[in-house]
Amino acid sequence: MEEQHPKQSATSRTDLAMAKFVEAGIARQETHGRADAAAYLTENGVNFNVVVRVLAEPDRRRVTDALPPAPAATS
Repeated sequence: MEEQHPKQSATSRTDLAMAKFVEAGIARQETHGRADAAAYLTENGVNFNVVVRVLAEPDRRRVTDALPPAPAATS
């Protein structure tokens, strides 16, 4: 039997791994510039329309897009 999930709102993310890439890309834009952030997001499979939206239109970011990225794992 398939598990039922509550309907997601327009501002929520269902793919947490992709959300982390997006958050890291936004942070990368602040430190390395928009072109580098766009390349990072594209290399990690983020849809082109999402790349444009989160980097060029910050007022259209989802709630999780505005969160700082999770700290990097240390060795």
